[in-house]
Amino acid sequence: MLAGASLVAGSAIGIGLNFLLYIFHSLILGWGDSAPDWYRSIQHQIMLSIMVLSVIGFFIFGHMWYRTRVNKNKGMA
Repeated sequence: MLAGASLVAGSAIGIGLNFLLYIFHSLILGWGDSAPDWYRSIQHQIMLSIMVLSVIGFFIFGHMWYRTRVNKNKGMA
């Protein structure tokens, strides 16, 4: 049950961050389908940092889920 909730929460956070990045690029900066040259040079680092933060968040959620399962099983023994 908790694993499913963690998966849903992680997916919602990822979709939300992706949507916020889309809003920032297309509506706030007004790029539409193109980006300025200065952004193209740093786009790889930005996407890599988003991926690294996502992986760290995945491990934090996984550790929280594992710790909750272990503590729950200890209480039943």
